[in-house]
Amino acid sequence: MISIIVPTYNREEFLEKTLESYIHQKYVDEILIINDGSTDSTDKVLEDLRRKYVIIKIVKHDINKGLAASRIDGILESKNDLILFGEDDVIFEKDYVEKLFNCLQQHNAAIVGGRVISKLENETDDEALARWNHLKLPLIDYRYFEGNFGVGTDKDVEVPFLHAIYLANKKVFKNVKLETYYKGNEYREETDLQISVLKEGFKIVFCPGAICYHLAKLIKNKGGGVHTMNKISYEYWTIKNNNLFLKRHHEFLRRSWIKKSRMIMAVDFAINRIFYYLIYRNIGRWCRNIWKKFSHRS
Repeated sequence: MISIIVPTYNREEFLEKTLESYIHQKYVDEILIINDGSTDSTDKVLEDLRRKYVIIKIVKHDINKGLAASRIDGILESKNDLILFGEDDVIFEKDYVEKLFNCLQQHNAAIVGGRVISKLENETDDEALARWNHLKLPLIDYRYFEGNFGVGTDKDVEVPFLHAIYLANKKVFKNVKLETYYKGNEYREETDLQISVLKEGFKIVFCPGAICYHLAKLIKNKGGGVHTMNKISYEYWTIKNNNLFLKRHHEFLRRSWIKKSRMIMAVDFAINRIFYYLIYRNIGRWCRNIWKKFSHRS
């Protein structure tokens, strides 16, 4: 059987919709919600859900400890040998867990994950899936060592890392541990663990038949998660954590996955984040806002 671990922080408006998609998943008999020091009505929402569904268990932090610490507590409290990390703004298709379990068994893998379809405002699931199906993106962008895990592939693919919504055999955590020194937005925290899993000789597989939907941009956030961090601060921590990640793992990655030096990768990554995420996107947003103002006047 499988335990699902879901860290949450000030996401009262997401939880019921998200957890309803986890409750009836095949092979799941435990859902551990790690309430990471929430200050909104998360407590009440979780208690209501716990009374409704006996498989829900709640672990409460008095203060906000972060994603890594919450996942560690979830691992320690879980009763099963298989663990699936969920998120409080991600909805599973009804067979997401079943397909991941079959993929894990078929490939004798330690970690498997499916497609994560990020939805736009007012998009249906079908519309979001169709949009991602038409995107011509690589599954792994080795220039920046980032994944495009919404894209589809013709078959299961062995990869060096996945996203954060993955199924894992608990045995990997005996030799590899989640690190808590990725600060701020904790970017690269899950990638760090997965690369450490590779170093131990385990296999990681992307399973495109399993699909879930990321709702982060659909509902206005009231103070939870890393999505509320201002853009400059978010990109600062993204670049800083990426540098730490490269310092820890570049030598290993260069053996099989990447060719560039650590310095070039760090600089290239930083330039891309600054230009695209802080400048290009904002210019586009400013232009759209200006156009709306002028079009309304006319």
